[in-house]
Amino acid sequence: MNSIEIYPGDGSVFKSEGAYFGKYFTYYSIQEGSEEREEKTYSVNNLPPDRPGSPFSVGSLIKQATRILQHCVKMRLSLSHNYHICCWKMVPVINDSNILPLVLKESLIPSVGRFLAYSDDKVHAIFLDGITLTLNWNFSSPIEKRQVNQGLNLGWCKLTFPDGQDQLIQIEHPEPYERYVTTVTSWCRRLTQTSPREMPTHSSSSAAMQWCNHSSLQP
Repeated sequence: MNSIEIYPGDGSVFKSEGAYFGKYFTYYSIQEGSEEREEKTYSVNNLPPDRPGSPFSVGSLIKQATRILQHCVKMRLSLSHNYHICCWKMVPVINDSNILPLVLKESLIPSVGRFLAYSDDKVHAIFLDGITLTLNWNFSSPIEKRQVNQGLNLGWCKLTFPDGQDQLIQIEHPEPYERYVTTVTSWCRRLTQTSPREMPTHSSSSAAMQWCNHSSLQP
């Protein structure tokens, strides 16, 4: 899911807003005894303190909803390719969930690592230092100069460290992992500008040069 709604039980509702999985939550409520509608917007990064006597905690509700959205992001970035299978969607239809997506593009970048793009719009980058990065990128729509991240399906990517720990990273704010995110998104943008028949099996040296230029950044 890309959005979430919270119904606290008093007739009001919180709805997640923002292109990238709920940066904000908008609160809608109708005042008792009138048709007056109350509307407030809360930032996930600046939640209000609990008010004494309030029937629910705004901060607690939004934090729980944010965790659910982040879980959905992790599932969509999972290489198990079964994130679309849900218990409430299990119906007697032809099961094609075991059909693994195809590798459409693969690049071996000297001194950087190995990048793979799959037919389900998933991109997986394996860096030489043991860190891997996974994100979703739509290669089907042409990219525009003013929209450098047009192909992004999510505003998040997933980093997996050599010890097996995972961490979600916002594409817009990747520090201190900017060199990983920038290298992969640049590779994706170049492929988006290339027709499928012209897709290279091995990348040019520009990504390696870009990686070297950022090599002073520590992960």
